[in-house]
Amino acid sequence: MICVGDALIQQGFAGAQIRRRYAQALIEQGSFHAAELVLRDVIADNSVPPSEKEEAQGLLGRSSKQIYVNANAPTNSRNVARLQNAVDSYWLSYALNQNYWNGINVVACLRRADSDGIKLRAPADPLKVAGDILKNLQDREEQSTSGELPAFELATFVETHLALGQVPDAIKRAKMYAESKDADAFEVASTLRQMEEVWRLRDNQPPGDVILPILRAALLQRQGGFLQLSASAARTNLEKVFGADKSVSLTWYQCGLERAKSIARIETNDKGFGTGWLVNASDFFPGRNGLLLLTNAHVIGPNTSDRYPGALRPEDATVHFQIQGLRMPAGKVVFHSPVNELDATFLELPNLPPGAVALPLDPSVLTLDTPPQRLYIIGYPGGRDLEFSLQDNHLLAASERLVHYRTPSEGGSSGSPVFGPTDWKAVALHHAGRKDMPRLDGQAGTYEANEGIALAALTKKTSGR
Repeated sequence: MICVGDALIQQGFAGAQIRRRYAQALIEQGSFHAAELVLRDVIADNSVPPSEKEEAQGLLGRSSKQIYVNANAPTNSRNVARLQNAVDSYWLSYALNQNYWNGINVVACLRRADSDGIKLRAPADPLKVAGDILKNLQDREEQSTSGELPAFELATFVETHLALGQVPDAIKRAKMYAESKDADAFEVASTLRQMEEVWRLRDNQPPGDVILPILRAALLQRQGGFLQLSASAARTNLEKVFGADKSVSLTWYQCGLERAKSIARIETNDKGFGTGWLVNASDFFPGRNGLLLLTNAHVIGPNTSDRYPGALRPEDATVHFQIQGLRMPAGKVVFHSPVNELDATFLELPNLPPGAVALPLDPSVLTLDTPPQRLYIIGYPGGRDLEFSLQDNHLLAASERLVHYRTPSEGGSSGSPVFGPTDWKAVALHHAGRKDMPRLDGQAGTYEANEGIALAALTKKTSGR
């Protein structure tokens, strides 16, 4: 959005909507000063309609709020001034047009100030503002011919109920919001961020222990959804028992978390280097029992002449199951297919996490449907904590040997399992990504794609069939 906005503005297309979205993208990327210059320019422009000025005013509040949250320094007077600016900007926009989103942000910022022990100038009683917003939303719901409200109003319902201490109602509205058809990944991610950063909901405390998983599940199921979880948050979510009355997406989310217990970060010198995952030895090597760790040959390779130059030797690698908090040596290589073949290494670990299970496999050859099916990666991109990658993740093409997909990945994702669209079954071993990947769909040329080794090819190779 930044690139498109910049190009349009350079060409003289500098309407208020373009500049506002450009500023919004700058805020999302953390370029707050640049965003505020653009927004103030919109507000000062007499040709801009009042509705766009109100939107820009609200985004100024968003910028100040994020600066305060990012700093996490409530004793710093400059940061306190930023939170006051956020309240004032949101209130100005709310007072002009009774915009629910800006009004509830006034309440949320004042509540955050209270929790930080900060005294701000409150333009109104936050409980009264929340009560007024709730009444207006309830009136709108009653007047709706479809009985449904837009997603952003359902999200406002959640915050309003939180402000008024109506936790069961907040949970009910969170589920309605998660199931709303017009809540896209951008909006759900913004709501989740608001709950975590401003309302300070936590996985190990109510109501965050229920609301946060609902929102994360909703985010992962949206096109463009992306989620980074700490090991402790994943562990806490796994300990929750979600009843049958919860959204189906919660069951799907919890299943993904359960699969993540079998996925480890490959480390060297305590830094992430790649990803590996547990498989049943019998799925690949007939007659062999137990569990093995599968990763790329360019992540770990044996001390042989065909070892990839950049690969770790087994004795230099540590396998870290983050959710269980268990580290161990990489063990010994039992099978190795070089990078120029299937780029795979199987290792026999010296021990296993408690209750360790293998990931379920789907070794069938993938087919390209309309619309194309989605693929998912769980791994440790960039050597960071556990991440679910579901953004821009359509299957592009597949053969018996390779799978091409748009699922984003980074260094550290190498060796991750690639999951198909049903029941979190692994379909491929992720190993590469290029902007000029030779096409696999029978057409000439290249495309931007990631590449995985199809499990069909791996099982055929290891079993000798």
